[in-house]
Amino acid sequence: MEDLWPDNFNLKDNIRTPSKILEEQGDILEKKTSGKIQGLLHQTKSAAMANDIMEYHFGIYSKTLNYFYSFMSIRHKIELYPVEITTDYEISKQLQWRSEKIEATNQSEFILLLSEIFKTDKVTQVIAAMFAQS
Repeated sequence: MEDLWPDNFNLKDNIRTPSKILEEQGDILEKKTSGKIQGLLHQTKSAAMANDIMEYHFGIYSKTLNYFYSFMSIRHKIELYPVEITTDYEISKQLQWRSEKIEATNQSEFILLLSEIFKTDKVTQVIAAMFAQS
């Protein structure tokens, strides 16, 4: 039987998906807060998936308070990038974005935007309040 596939699929082991990056950041947050606050990622099962769109919501969770604060979502096609980031209004205002949505065209841009989001007053204040009550 003849092999009709290309010799090289350009497969790379070092690519981290947007969802993997968020999962890693959730783990880091849990360690930084001695397990009191977790970063949680939930995949949305919606009509978007029928259109080749992957969608996730990310937020922080306190088991003690049984409280979840969802402050961002991401959407991308199976090819991973570009990835659309949607934050809540207060965060986008603090970052001086024109809207709650912004697009990262590659992994480096995505990581930079996450760093900016995580360091906003809104996110740090919510984490501090959840930590104090946990």
